[in-house]
Amino acid sequence: MASIETFLHGERRAGGAHDGEALARGLAWFGIGLGITELAFPRRVARGIGVRSDRRAARALRAFGVREVLAGLGILLRPRRSGPAWARVFGDVLDAGLLAIAAFTRRRSNPRLATAAALVAGAGVLDVIASRRIGRARQREQSPVIAAVTIARPRDEVYAYFRQFKHRFPVSNVPAEVIDDEPGERIMWRTIDNQPVDVRSAVLFADAPVPGHTEVRVAVELGFDGMSPSRTLAKMFAQPKVRGDLRRLKQVLEAGEVLKAQAGGEL
Repeated sequence: MASIETFLHGERRAGGAHDGEALARGLAWFGIGLGITELAFPRRVARGIGVRSDRRAARALRAFGVREVLAGLGILLRPRRSGPAWARVFGDVLDAGLLAIAAFTRRRSNPRLATAAALVAGAGVLDVIASRRIGRARQREQSPVIAAVTIARPRDEVYAYFRQFKHRFPVSNVPAEVIDDEPGERIMWRTIDNQPVDVRSAVLFADAPVPGHTEVRVAVELGFDGMSPSRTLAKMFAQPKVRGDLRRLKQVLEAGEVLKAQAGGEL
């Protein structure tokens, strides 16, 4: 499972799931088209890339065609998994290796081989980009429980109010301590040692698209003593409270209302 650090340093980077999926789908269709061509016309493909057009080359190209079709179908069926996309990268490496071997045979067409090698290299670069984008998007999907709210107040004002001890909400009633605090940017805390419940939480403050508004984003990891943090536990026990606290925070800062819960030391 992705950690709080992943949320802090990677959650807001560009290049999300949609970019990676769109690129991977395009490459998948290209691969399927190429694979069908290799299956149907292996000798023509061999001549086109500058290698000897014989039975051995035809068998190899048909095998490559099957691989291309299967890899493409794998991406189309599971567009949010990086495994099928990385399978294409493996195929690109294999193709590049075989082209290098062909370049040292007696019968060769260097210009055609060079063009084929350039195309394989370009496809490989795109496959790597798609695989990494999908992988990052997958990490974000598995990141700690996240809730967000946009508040019609400047960021410094929201941070200052949130930073006050009595206005923080560490998601549990057990003692907690601040372990990272960057004014106006983020706050991170965790429960102190020897507590039955282990909670880590981080909050990011960012300017919203509307001037004078602030986006507040919260990530939570929750587990019990001696256990690894569980996303399921955080969704069950922490997410409802975080969302409620964020709604109340928005209400207080925008409307100036005093909440009954504030008397107990929390929002």
